Amino acid sequence: MPADFEGLNFYARLEYDRLQVGHALREYRLERGFTQAEIAWRSGITQGALSNYENGKRDVPLPALIAVCRVLGLYPAQIVPALAPPAAAGA
Repeated sequence: MPADFEGLNFYARLEYDRLQVGHALREYRLERGFTQAEIAWRSGITQGALSNYENGKRDVPLPALIAVCRVLGLYPAQIVPALAPPAAAGA
């Protein structure tokens, strides 16, 4: 299986709080002075989808999360901590 699909499968199996992820997206967006329309246009998703993600009504697909994070200047793990690599032993 190609690495891209393995990553998507891993993300699909993650357990995370949809509402917490949505609030984090909104907080970072507002902190950086973007409107939903600006983020949607720059990331290639619809404003309605972004609204649903921010309100915790829908799960954020990994490609959408990556696209929004790029616009916001974030790593996806800053939004979904479970995506962060495990800490190195002894660190």
